[in-house]
Amino acid sequence: MNKLIFLGSSSFAVPSLQALVELGFSPLVVTKPDKPRKRGHELLGTPIREKATSLGLEIWPLETLREAAVVSKFKEWKPDLIVSIAYGGYIPKELLTLPSIGCVNLHPSLLPHYRGAAPVQRALMAGETETGLTLATVSEQWDAGDILFQERHAIDLDDNAGTLLERLAHRGASLISSAIPSLLQKKIVATPQDGTQATYAPKIQDEETWIGWSHRASDITNQIRGLAPTPGARTHFPGGVAKIFKAQVVPGEGLPGSLLRLEKEGPVVGTGERALLLLFVQPENRKVMTGKDLVNGYRLQENQSFHD
Repeated sequence: MNKLIFLGSSSFAVPSLQALVELGFSPLVVTKPDKPRKRGHELLGTPIREKATSLGLEIWPLETLREAAVVSKFKEWKPDLIVSIAYGGYIPKELLTLPSIGCVNLHPSLLPHYRGAAPVQRALMAGETETGLTLATVSEQWDAGDILFQERHAIDLDDNAGTLLERLAHRGASLISSAIPSLLQKKIVATPQDGTQATYAPKIQDEETWIGWSHRASDITNQIRGLAPTPGARTHFPGGVAKIFKAQVVPGEGLPGSLLRLEKEGPVVGTGERALLLLFVQPENRKVMTGKDLVNGYRLQENQSFHD
């Protein structure tokens, strides 16, 4: 049986790790170290660490792969293949050339589009109707390796980043199940990416989470979808600050950021074009609630402002 090293951290990688084990592999699992929870001092392991522990796999928690001691450990293990999925760190050249088969990465976009840390979030924020999965070789440049396998997936109108990532994670596991055996048998032909068509998906910045009510309602909806469930699209409102997790474009004209009217489902807020009905929100230090409960709980009234 071929020796594999699996690099992964987030929940997106969990189904693929399970798929490799079901194929008969016992990969060495490299993941990010445990980190303190937001409250208290208890350490929290990555989703991959938790999964690998339940599967009885050997685990190396590593903050970086750049240290000489790490490279030496990889050499001692003598992997045939390195599989990287949502690891969250740079893989140095010394490791890329180490496996006899190579080093591959599963990325949730149709490369060369949306290279980077937030491909699903950025695709939704841009209003895309299609995305996909790409299995590619790992290169020194982020997400620029040769394409080994690719499949397209539609984005549903009700999708947010959470639902879309979860669906792609399970589809990615199916891709891994079919592609890795063929890769080890050298039956997959690599195709270079067209770098001139590359687009980028950098990490979401804090300032991007604030809603600009002067934008079109459709654009704000895409922002909300791309940022849900985390970190969440934020706005000021008469009760403080709230995250909006779901909204619907509705007819309406009025001052952007002004509460135009109250409907049975929730408040309707003006934008630069049309209006938004707020369906699910979370005020600071409160649980997620419906737009109707927000109206009742904070006694919202027409013409109140959602600006600071």
